[in-house]
Amino acid sequence: MDDDEIRARIRTAMEARAAVRGEMQALTEGWDGLVQDFGALITAAESGLAGGTALGETVRDALTAFLGTGDGTAGALHERLRRMADPLGALAARLARDSLHIGVMGVTKAGKSTLLRTIAGLEDRDPEVIPVAKGLTSTTAVRNRIINSDDERALLLQRGFEEFREVFLAPHHEYLGLDVPQTLEGYRGYRYPPGKTGGADSRSPDEWELLKRLRGVHRSLPHYEKDLREGARPGTPSREIGLAEVAAYVSYPGKGEPHRYPGLREVWIHCPFPAFPVPDVVLVDFPGTQEQGVDVGSQFLRGQANEVDVMLHVKTPEYQQSHDAGTDTQNRRLIEDVAAGVRLGDFMMMVFNDRRDRPVLNDAEYTEAMRLSREVLDGYGVRIVRTDLIDRDQVHRSVLDPLLAHLAADLADMDRQAVRAVRERDGADRLARQAAEAAVRLLEALPGAGDGEQQSRIYGEAAVLIGELRRGIAEVRDRYLQMVLDRRGSEEIDAASKAAAERIRAWLADDFEGDQRRHIENLSLAHPGYPAGDVLTHARFFVADEYQKRIDASMEAAIKGLQQGIEDTLWERLPDEALPDERGLAPLAAALRAGGRPNLAGVVAGLAELGDRYGRRNLFLRVVEPVVSLHLGGYEQDGAGGRKAAPSAGADADDVDDDIDAPAWRTRPAESSASEPAGADDGVGEPHGGRSRGAAGRLRPAVETAETDTETLISTLRAVVAATLDRLEEALERESEIAVEALFAGGDHFFNGFVNGAVAYSELTGLFTSALAERPPDERARRGADLLAEIARRAAGVRDGTAEIARRWPGPEPEPQPG
Repeated sequence: MDDDEIRARIRTAMEARAAVRGEMQALTEGWDGLVQDFGALITAAESGLAGGTALGETVRDALTAFLGTGDGTAGALHERLRRMADPLGALAARLARDSLHIGVMGVTKAGKSTLLRTIAGLEDRDPEVIPVAKGLTSTTAVRNRIINSDDERALLLQRGFEEFREVFLAPHHEYLGLDVPQTLEGYRGYRYPPGKTGGADSRSPDEWELLKRLRGVHRSLPHYEKDLREGARPGTPSREIGLAEVAAYVSYPGKGEPHRYPGLREVWIHCPFPAFPVPDVVLVDFPGTQEQGVDVGSQFLRGQANEVDVMLHVKTPEYQQSHDAGTDTQNRRLIEDVAAGVRLGDFMMMVFNDRRDRPVLNDAEYTEAMRLSREVLDGYGVRIVRTDLIDRDQVHRSVLDPLLAHLAADLADMDRQAVRAVRERDGADRLARQAAEAAVRLLEALPGAGDGEQQSRIYGEAAVLIGELRRGIAEVRDRYLQMVLDRRGSEEIDAASKAAAERIRAWLADDFEGDQRRHIENLSLAHPGYPAGDVLTHARFFVADEYQKRIDASMEAAIKGLQQGIEDTLWERLPDEALPDERGLAPLAAALRAGGRPNLAGVVAGLAELGDRYGRRNLFLRVVEPVVSLHLGGYEQDGAGGRKAAPSAGADADDVDDDIDAPAWRTRPAESSASEPAGADDGVGEPHGGRSRGAAGRLRPAVETAETDTETLISTLRAVVAATLDRLEEALERESEIAVEALFAGGDHFFNGFVNGAVAYSELTGLFTSALAERPPDERARRGADLLAEIARRAAGVRDGTAEIARRWPGPEPEPQPG
């Protein structure tokens, strides 16, 4: 198969993927909806059973049967539905790719990095971009993607603290029996056990080495903390670096060097691949799998199902003994997980590194090593090749040419295998059917609307609807809880602080040039010493005004966001009969109070008034005013509620607060004056009038002095205002986090007061049952059955969607795999 045919066939396979992306997106969205609706049904059923005996025996039995017992619970089914989202997402990622992804893995020192550099041509440019292992310790600390591209650059992808905790900290800490810090602040203050102190201890040498590395990573936190705070959006690079800088980020550091890799998820390296027949190709470099103490192979391969189209497993018998069948078996199982249903013979190629520059084994020994590996892989159809990984011609002839020919012939069939695995092996169709059957059984078991069961049916429907309401409010509350756990601030306050600072910095850069500078110079000529106080007062008011008109409004917007989220949920979930004509929390509180539900009314009114009750003073007075007063001089409230300037330069000393640090230029020593009224000591009264020659000799040219003083004044003012802005941004960043905590407290208070507790549940039950009783029986039945019908509809849509996607790749039944 020549290069043109290889390119054409792979392009056709990629076009087949593109043709089903719309259906795949609909499938994943439908699955997410199924998981959410089934969870809401469980919540509603549990709420109904907790609501007392008013349900009636028939409804209670139906809900109990739905929730189930033992392993057959609805909760267990919901968890299986939730976990199924991962293989569905992996399949969606596979079908979304429009480039060929080739994974490369192997134990440390096997030759993996050498193979990558040979294929990508990095050996000819900068071989240290992909460092090789020194000794038996893995050198690469971050997964790399090497992308065939016309340009040469590297992009860094950050990861947030949660990913750092789960992927890096948790496996290492659990291996050593250490607690895992749950927050970035907790990690910053974490104290690792001390090093060896002599005497008996229970740790192995590998454990001590790992502990030493963890202490080094912890000490290096300032070098990557920003990455952990900013996190990363999947697939979005954070910044660009040159190829020469890559090694510093992807490698484990040398002695005394900082660890930079913990804050990174991946590094994307762009460079042109020499003589590579397929233009759209990506090499995925999985770090070596022999780091001391931790199964790094599992760590870096975890969650990588369907991330690559094929895997090259590099092996050197010198370092991984050929008779170690256990290692081959373990790696095979890891690779099978990544293959995600694709046959191992299609997905994997084993590459023996025949190091002709430093031969270790003779031909017979190599042949025996390959025979032993074939025994482990017997029946899987895995191709095993032997080549010198430094020799580009050998690599192309022995590895790339047969690999690309295989993908050109079989990539479409491999996609079909992946789709089939999600449907049948992982059980997407089966789980969707089980969810639909559970919902239908519950719907059929609920009583009709006859006279004997009418009241029981109403209470059952009310319990379901209250459960939905509880879930909706909990979702709003939990959004703020997650922000608190992530130490995130209010987006509204952060944006306002940034906008105010940018406006003031622009003012500092632009407004003291040209006419404004000349105006200050003229004032300095006419009134020496006066411009300092005048400019200071102007700066103080300008900074304060820019923040005041933004900050308090941002806090109000943040509070409004919480109120709006809960209001939307109430208007969506409460019965229409209970809602007032005028939308809003205050009108709802009045309607609830008029309807005889004072507890619910009080909770709603409290949320409506949250803005007025946030703190004793508003955000501007609590944060901005003290900082501006400290750095730029204060201001006082006048009798009308406005502001008047605090005393500026030239005022009596008793009128200036002692705790305000006055900049050096606020007062002017007399000897620096460019001009001053004539006095007796200056020879007034001499025949010519004016100053004596001696007094005149002590003066400086007025214009020059005014220009110099103006420059000093403006330069100092810029420095002082810049320092003020830094302090304001720091203070508002802390206040932004505190504000989120306050918002979460407001949401949590509403959640507990409105939908939890005996009094709240009693009033809600009365509200819903009263509304439902006013409706015709068929309307009551419809509202109670809507959720169940939606689950059945979504489940059917999921099954239809997987069937449609599978129909795009017709083919023979797959052969059974060994074991």
